[in-house]
Amino acid sequence: MGKLDKKRMKILEELGEEALFERYLEAGSVGRMLEGLWENEAGAQQSAPGLFVFYKYLHASDERWSKWKAVQRMRGARAADEVMRAADDVTTENASARRVEIQTKQWIAERLAKEDFGGPAATVNVAVGVGGEWLDALRQLAAERKAIPVAEAEIVTIPPAEVAED
Repeated sequence: MGKLDKKRMKILEELGEEALFERYLEAGSVGRMLEGLWENEAGAQQSAPGLFVFYKYLHASDERWSKWKAVQRMRGARAADEVMRAADDVTTENASARRVEIQTKQWIAERLAKEDFGGPAATVNVAVGVGGEWLDALRQLAAERKAIPVAEAEIVTIPPAEVAED
C-alpha cells in the first residue's frame, strides 16, 4: 500500500466504523459516501479514489466485515421502504420516472437484503426421460421374449466346400 493509501486508511480508521457506516446509509452508495472524504494539502476536497482502500479497511477484520454486511442489509430494507413510498406517489405525469426509480430501488433491496426481499434462488431442473408409452412397449416386448420357448437343437457346422451354390 502506497503512502497516499496509508494516509487514506488512517482517515477511515480515525472516522471509525459507526460514523462511516452512518455516512454510507445517508449517502446511499459507497462512491457518494467517500466523496470529499479525502483532502489534499491545500485543504480542497478531492473525489474518492478507487474503492480499494475502503474495501481493504472493511476486510481488515472479520467483525468489521460482518457489521458492514448488516449495514448493507439495512440499506436494502430502506430501499424497499422507498419503493413503497415512490409507488404511492405515482401520477400519470411522473409514471415513467417513478418506474425507473422503483425498479432501481427494488434491485438494491433484492441484492443487499436477499434474505428479506430477494426471490428464491434460480434453479433449473432438467429431466430427460422417455414417455410412459415407450416404457410400456419395452416391458411388453421383454415379457413376450421371455414367453417364447427356446428349442433345443444340435448345432452342425458345414464346411464351405460342401455348401451348394444356386
